Amino acid sequence: MPSACGPCCRIPTTCGKTRSRKPCAPDGPWGGSSGAVSRCSSPCSGPRTRSTPPAPFSSSRTPTSSRIVSIACSRSSGRPGSSTVSRGSCSGRWLRAAGWRACIHSTSCASSSPTRRIPWASGFPPGTIPRPGNAGTTRCRSACGSPSIPRTAGSPRSSRPSSDVDFAAADDLLRHGVEAGAFPGAVILVSRAGKVVHHAAFGSRTPDPPEPMQPDTTFDLSSLTKPLATTTAFMLLVQDRKVQLDDRVTRFFPNFGVHGKTYVTFRHLLAHCSGLAAWRPYFREIARRDREGRLNFLASRGAKEFVYEQIHREKAEYETGTRSLYSDLGFMTLGELVELLTRGSLDRFCRERIFRPLGLRAMGFVDLTELRARKVAPLVDRIAPTERCPWRLKVLCGEVHDDNAYAMGGVAGHAGLFASAADIDALVCRLRACWRGEDTFVAPGLVREFWTRHPRVPQSTWALGWDTPTPEVSSAGHRISGRAVGHLGFTGTSLWIDLERDAHVILLTNRVHPRRDNEAIKALRPAVHDAVWEGLDT
Repeated sequence: MPSACGPCCRIPTTCGKTRSRKPCAPDGPWGGSSGAVSRCSSPCSGPRTRSTPPAPFSSSRTPTSSRIVSIACSRSSGRPGSSTVSRGSCSGRWLRAAGWRACIHSTSCASSSPTRRIPWASGFPPGTIPRPGNAGTTRCRSACGSPSIPRTAGSPRSSRPSSDVDFAAADDLLRHGVEAGAFPGAVILVSRAGKVVHHAAFGSRTPDPPEPMQPDTTFDLSSLTKPLATTTAFMLLVQDRKVQLDDRVTRFFPNFGVHGKTYVTFRHLLAHCSGLAAWRPYFREIARRDREGRLNFLASRGAKEFVYEQIHREKAEYETGTRSLYSDLGFMTLGELVELLTRGSLDRFCRERIFRPLGLRAMGFVDLTELRARKVAPLVDRIAPTERCPWRLKVLCGEVHDDNAYAMGGVAGHAGLFASAADIDALVCRLRACWRGEDTFVAPGLVREFWTRHPRVPQSTWALGWDTPTPEVSSAGHRISGRAVGHLGFTGTSLWIDLERDAHVILLTNRVHPRRDNEAIKALRPAVHDAVWEGLDT
């Protein structure tokens, strides 16, 4: 998983005293926190800093929330931002990376233990440090006594105890998919009644050299951005009474109403029946202008404004509300609306209203402006790589795969979200609780309306921002109930929520690695879901 922090981060602890580090509040989805402390087990007897949910603080930069696993020792000889440590010392090196934060803990307390990363502790409560003796941890060989979380061996690799439900058939299908080359690796998470009953990884993040896929791997979610980020953000704005579903788009963007788009509402955009085209290669013109002398135009705010202007000028391809056509352009416009109403970026609003309140530590956008300025850098051993891009001339890892989203700076309403399966599960569980009337994160009536198939468009399967199963052939299989919602992502990701079973399945793959023309997953995915539904029913 990527990780993040800047040189302003320090860990000012002193042996025998309980002082927390000064938060620097980076712009990623995880930020600084004040720490509750416990005694360090190294000979220095310094305090060990353990993060707790952050308290509000002022900063010149946008504060964000993070629950950080960190260990600090007052005998540290290393400087903040340095990985150099002397024998007999501990140092925590904080890195700032593509929207993520973690601590690189170099240890050589009374030994010459190798440097290792303390990863986010899958299966441990947010804001806690896995301690020696906890399930899944081993004690560090050095005298500092810090726990490490080993990579589990074998396939599948599971991050949680198996349940009584038999998912062997689904696991066999995913293993076969890896062997057949449908995708290099996959992570599946199954939840029922708000509890994870299966969470496993298969194959490799990369086939050459092979690096085992882990259950906590972060994926480029591609179009899962639409329901998880943009649609949820829009629901919150409706709840705040800043916009209504049946408001015309021209109320906020007067220039949008040309060429047959006068009567388009936000409901039409969410239900993919606005008349807008499915896709346009805006990135090509942006890349051309960047090559021909408009320095740093690619992935800039100016490029994003260019895309918005082009969408406003688009001609409707069919009469609004008469049929359904899945459209990236509609969700780009919804992302523009969020930015207009919040006077900030889409990722900032999602971070402050969704990711941080729900404790989603591995979910966020990667702002390419910061990436280009070297304020952030991905930790590639935590992210599933996607395509070897023919025009960016590299394998993409920690950088959005979608071409238009990249040209717009990495943050867009249709694509750009990164997350692990566990964080998707956490968000879905909250939305399902709202749907049942057990939570008020989003008004229950609002969630029910968004999760109901749009009745006004003939033969459409779309709800509002979410899809529903196709009656004949669905990627969710033929065993899924009629009361279900979900979505797919181009990179090989999917999420399906069966409301009758009170269960959902998250399937994440990087099937576009190293090329996007591999479509073998289309035949495999329905079978995997059917195996899961059958397992849940037995």
